[in-house]
Amino acid sequence: MRRIALDLLSIILVILFSCNSENTSTLNNSEALNQATLKVHSGTQLYPICVYDRWGYIDSFGKVVIKPIYEFADDFENGTGTLFIDRENLAIIDGGGNPITFTMITGSQHYYWDYNSEGLVLVYDKKTKKYGYVNLDGDWVIKPKFEGAHYFKNGLAAVAEKMNYHPDTNSDCGTPQPHAIWGFINSKGKYVIEPQYGTITDFYHGYSFVDHKIIDSVGNYVDEADVKDVRFLYYKFQFVHKLLYPKGRDITSNSENFINGYIVFKDIKTKKYGYLNWKGEIIIKPQFNNPTCFSEDLAGVSFDNNKWGVIDTNGNIIVPPTYDFVMRYSEGLASVKLDGKWGFINKKGDLIIKPIFDEKKKGITSYKFHNGLACVYLHDKMCYINKLGDIIWKES
Repeated sequence: MRRIALDLLSIILVILFSCNSENTSTLNNSEALNQATLKVHSGTQLYPICVYDRWGYIDSFGKVVIKPIYEFADDFENGTGTLFIDRENLAIIDGGGNPITFTMITGSQHYYWDYNSEGLVLVYDKKTKKYGYVNLDGDWVIKPKFEGAHYFKNGLAAVAEKMNYHPDTNSDCGTPQPHAIWGFINSKGKYVIEPQYGTITDFYHGYSFVDHKIIDSVGNYVDEADVKDVRFLYYKFQFVHKLLYPKGRDITSNSENFINGYIVFKDIKTKKYGYLNWKGEIIIKPQFNNPTCFSEDLAGVSFDNNKWGVIDTNGNIIVPPTYDFVMRYSEGLASVKLDGKWGFINKKGDLIIKPIFDEKKKGITSYKFHNGLACVYLHDKMCYINKLGDIIWKES
C-alpha cells in the first residue's frame, strides 16, 4: 500500500514539475491540439525553420520561439503565418502584437489559405463534410455549408452549395458525374451572384470567366472586345493567344508575370524575350535568351553568352552579363549564382554577400530577403543570414 502511495506521489510530483517548468515560448503537439488559443512572447516577426523535416519558427534574433516539431510552417506575410500542426490541424499565427497569438483550427482540413484572402481562412469541416470560412481568431464567419469553395479574391469567393448529376463525356460510358453549380458570395456570406455556373474562375481585376464567358463583379456578361486589360486576359490563355499571336507574340506562363506592369513575352520568330505593358505594347524589344519578371524596377536577363545581368525598366544594362543566374530583387538585394554557389548583389551590381551558399532545398523556391533576413543553405544546413551576410541561425 505504501509503495502504491509513493508511486502516486511520484506521478503527482512529475505532473507538478512539468506544469511549473512549462516554457511559454514554445509549444508541443499536445498543447497545440487541445488549446483553442496559445500565446508565446517574442518579436512581431517570425521566420520558418526546418530541422529533420519538422518545422517551427525563430524570431529576428535567431532565437527559436516555436520548436521545430510540426508538419510545416509558412512564411509570415502581412503579420500572419500558418503553422500546420499535422495533416488535420493548423494554427493561424498573428504576429501583429506581443505576445503573438496562435489560433487553433482543430479537426478541419486546411485547403485554400491565402495571405490575400481578406482575413478569412477557408476550411473543410470534417463533421458536416462542408466548406466554410473562419476569421483569424478561429471563429466561424461563414458556417460550413458549401460542397466546394475558393478563397476570397477582390471581395468575392466562388462557392457551390449543390451538385448536379448528368452524363460526363469524359468518363467511361457517360456515367453520371457530380458537377458543382457555382455562384459568388461576399465576406458576409451573402450571394452577390446566384449559383448558376458549371465552370468558374476567381475574380481578377473585376472579371471572371464562367462557362467560357466573361462576367463583371455583379454578374453581367461582358464582351471580350470590351476588356482592355491584358492582365485579365492573361488569366485565361486562349484569350491571350487569340489577342497576341496574330502580332507574333506569346506571353510566358509565369504566374508573377503581371505583378509590376511589365509583361514578359517571347517573339515567335526570333525566340527572344522582351517586355510588354498592360496594353500589349512593346516597351523593351525582344533581345534576351531568358528573363525574370521586374521587381523593384529591375529584372534579371540572360544574353547570348548564356550569362545573366540586370536591366532597368528602359532596357538599360545595369549589371553586365556576369552570373549564371539572377533572381528577382527583394529589399534592395538579388541573389545571384556563380560557379554553382549563391550570393547577393545590390541594385548597383556590387557583390554584397559572396557566393558561398548551396542550392535551395526543403521547399525554398528562391533565395531572397524578407523582413530583413534570407533563408539559405550552407554545407547542406538551413541558415538565416542578415544583409551583412552574418549567420543568425543555423540548423544543428
